[in-house]
Amino acid sequence: MRRNRLKKTFYASKRLHSLLFFFLPLLLSAQKGDFVHIRGTVLDAATQAPIPYASLRIDSLMEGTLSNKDGEFELLIKGRFIREKRSLVVSCIGYQTGIWQLQALKGNNLQLALTEQPYALDDVLISYTRLTAPELVKRAFEQIPQNYSPTPYTLNTFYRHYCKEGKVYGRLIEAAVTVQEQKGHKKPVGWPTQRTGLEVKQLRRSFDFTRLYAQSHAPISLNKMLMGDWVSYKNPLTRHPELYLFHYKDTTYLDGHWVYVIGFQPQKEKPRNYSGLLYISADDLAFVKIDFTIRQNVYGSEGPFSAVTQYTEHHTTHYQKAGAYYYLSHMRNEGKRHHELQESDGRVVSKQDHFHHIDFMVSELQMDDYQPINGKEPSAKQLLNIPFDPDFWQGYNQLKATPLEQQIAIDLQQHMPLDEQFRAFNARRGAIALEGEAAFDQMLEYFKGRVTYVQFYHNLALGKLNATRRLAKRKYADGRVMVLFVYVDEKGNGLPALIRDKPEVMNSGLLILTKPGSSLLKRYGVTETPHFMILDRNGQVAVAKAKAPDEDSVTEQIDRILLGQ
Repeated sequence: MRRNRLKKTFYASKRLHSLLFFFLPLLLSAQKGDFVHIRGTVLDAATQAPIPYASLRIDSLMEGTLSNKDGEFELLIKGRFIREKRSLVVSCIGYQTGIWQLQALKGNNLQLALTEQPYALDDVLISYTRLTAPELVKRAFEQIPQNYSPTPYTLNTFYRHYCKEGKVYGRLIEAAVTVQEQKGHKKPVGWPTQRTGLEVKQLRRSFDFTRLYAQSHAPISLNKMLMGDWVSYKNPLTRHPELYLFHYKDTTYLDGHWVYVIGFQPQKEKPRNYSGLLYISADDLAFVKIDFTIRQNVYGSEGPFSAVTQYTEHHTTHYQKAGAYYYLSHMRNEGKRHHELQESDGRVVSKQDHFHHIDFMVSELQMDDYQPINGKEPSAKQLLNIPFDPDFWQGYNQLKATPLEQQIAIDLQQHMPLDEQFRAFNARRGAIALEGEAAFDQMLEYFKGRVTYVQFYHNLALGKLNATRRLAKRKYADGRVMVLFVYVDEKGNGLPALIRDKPEVMNSGLLILTKPGSSLLKRYGVTETPHFMILDRNGQVAVAKAKAPDEDSVTEQIDRILLGQ
């Protein structure tokens, strides 16, 4: 009876993601050194529509990339792979795997397509269909030591992280990261530091121009991202499976093998809820994809107002088989925070949306010449010492494969050329602050619509920095008040070490460097520091000599301006 019920389910079910993946036009061109440059777009054979995030790899190796959200990709192919007559393999859930000989990929704007995999129900009716959905999930977790490498290995990855508030992008981080699984998959652990070595080899990042979280953002989110790998780490389904409902949702196809799609959801709604889909290979009960959403509401108060923050995060983790075992191949995390302040009668005083997107893409698997990596996720201060090499990024495969969305660069470059921001955030390369009156005016233009609290300071006035940050972060965390630091460089040495060692200030991206007697100081009548000033929503001086940030009366001054008094 169980088999008959499941058979009917397969007949009736819609194939989730069966229209999700695609293949590509390719352009072969000569490249300096022993490489060939491949560029293209992945298409659906029937609809000719581009399909995002297809896996492209060389034969059974993990070396390769993903197509971007528009189905496009670029890849540098090692010359020896062509001489060895290797193939380019493209796989997508719901499609027949496409295989192309590297030697045969010639011509301009060549389009290669993946064909949707038709159903053949007799192939699906295997012994595992007798298992209930909870039993199948339990068996899949039990099979992890058999399906995923029990010995150490190393992954070379590309990390991209950007944030947007409203329609404006305000933060970008990109990094070449080596991830080393040092204990294999004998059993899951609770946190990445228990099993994973990390090394950020190259880093490029913009200033943080987000309004709501500029002064509280985590510098980088490697550990949190890795926790979406439920094969490697403990998760809600392994900790408390009895709290969740499981059901057969669908069946699909990947790399010539059938895949069960199991849905899960909490039995009872809680403040923090997990729900999603598990994609499990029918042949060996390996997880090939894990897709889950976290929803959480947080209630509190800010002054006289009630505060409500709604969090939603969507995680997707893909695994790829190489040889006898499966390995992590791609992770994505997209999340939104909606923050509101409300009057006692429920009227909304202010609201702010913050969106983040993180990709973690594996470009190469290394199992030989294992050299232990002792590094962990870098702190904000440690990130400042990671090199930014423009030549590295110019030839970096993964960056070519997933070019940056044009609007991200446009929004960030409103303040300062993006390449200059990348250089500025590297402690080994010159200035680490925006300079001069023009930069100050650019920031005010960006802050228009919010009140700005400005602190002018020099070496002897550093004690107020943290108080100023706390003022904006705690009292006005909804983004209505922005903070702008102006450092007066009296000795001409640039920022002092004491400031360079305060990455929380630098991460804000709200730091202006000027000199004694500059037009900026004359413009506001600043003759000595520290000096505090409040500007209204239009960037005009509201309080020329404001209270210090650690004085209670400063909030009275700011609140009057917020209320338009």
